Amino acid sequence: RPQQQHARARAAPRAASSAACSSSRPRRALARAEVAARRKRAAAKGGKKRRERKAAAKPARVPTVISDARFKGTVTWFDSLKGYGFIQLDEGDREEALEALERAAAARGGEGRPAGAQPQAPQPASGADGTEPPRIFVHHSNVLTRGMRALGEGEVVEFDLAEHNSSPVAVGVTAPGGKAVSGTLAHRRVPAERVAKHIARLESDDEMAEVLASLDWSAVSWTKLMGQLVRQGLPLRALEVLTFMPSAGIELDYVAYTVGITACGAAGDVDRALELLQKIRDQAARGEGSPPDIIAYAMAVDACAKAGRLEDARELVTQLRADGLEPNHVVQQILITAFGEAGDLTAASECLAEYTRSGASVGGGCDTVSNSPYVAFFAAACSCNAPERVVDVLRELSESCAVGPRLGTYISALNIVDGHSAEACQQVLDYLVDDAIEKLVRGQTADYDFDEDEDEDEE
Repeated sequence: RPQQQHARARAAPRAASSAACSSSRPRRALARAEVAARRKRAAAKGGKKRRERKAAAKPARVPTVISDARFKGTVTWFDSLKGYGFIQLDEGDREEALEALERAAAARGGEGRPAGAQPQAPQPASGADGTEPPRIFVHHSNVLTRGMRALGEGEVVEFDLAEHNSSPVAVGVTAPGGKAVSGTLAHRRVPAERVAKHIARLESDDEMAEVLASLDWSAVSWTKLMGQLVRQGLPLRALEVLTFMPSAGIELDYVAYTVGITACGAAGDVDRALELLQKIRDQAARGEGSPPDIIAYAMAVDACAKAGRLEDARELVTQLRADGLEPNHVVQQILITAFGEAGDLTAASECLAEYTRSGASVGGGCDTVSNSPYVAFFAAACSCNAPERVVDVLRELSESCAVGPRLGTYISALNIVDGHSAEACQQVLDYLVDDAIEKLVRGQTADYDFDEDEDEDEE
């Protein structure tokens, strides 16, 4: 058929030939695509059926228990990240284990060995004379415990001896007496995130105490562990870790106390947060540690603000200044948000004015490092049904310095004011347009991300 079409096209005029070719090519391409799609579907369907037939004909290669007895051993090595390790058989169970392996090899009928070869026991851990018991492979899926499945080096366990791919493996691994393994978190390479997830699944304080007692505190990052617990919404568990650390021989420093203050704020325990802050100050007074930094004060102020204790938050700011520090944008944002929720817009305005005048800003207090205090004030003004205060703040910023508010400040103001007051929203837009034109005249276009290759007139 293609040859006939080609012959007719050659005999016809050029225009007719072009029309015939242009109309037939899409049809041929569509036909080829349909044929390819049908072949692909048929191949996929046939491949799936072939895989199903193979899976039905070939049994799953799972470990097969080769002895009814329970064996005892000691974990010599276990990698919690890779999920496997080895167990050293006790001397009293060695002979019985070797006999079970020989019986399993004989039952296989020499499968996997050359003809006439004798079944061999697993290789010993060290030494060629077989003086030490053999090591048994163990996978984390065969460890019977709650939560994260892992083993600690030196832990005594019981298990059933099984065979997988002609090699001995341990299944049904438990502590002596069939209890859950106790050292599941003792390995030094267990990350703090996994420990926190395991703790999150605990239901009682006794289980929490067992987990803390099994931790290798010389390797586990306790600050990361506490931080992970706070992020997962378990601040009380983080405080339990903080309380347990001295009994484990860990000296608490200002970093641990700072994370503890964060946990207290999340748990609503303001008194304990202030107590931990005072402990940092006492350590610094004795020369045993660093004084509280701005982060510790910010977390303490946040704890007071969340609990609605604004007077305590003000006292902390006064104490912060007495220690030679200045409230940064985080502290001012926390205070402005707290005052806005309390309906005290006057106090929020004072905090914002102080932040604008402070040295925490660049360019005369307008092109600030962070616009979070302004965003917090815009939200506070709208929550207090005073969206006009947003326009007043933008006007004051534009009149007080030569740089003016950042573009992000305008965008945040529009997002917050929108829906509260159409008039205030239009005024913010007007200030944005005026500010853009003024910056264009001055050549300060970096804030608006104009293309530098454009002509000045077009810009």
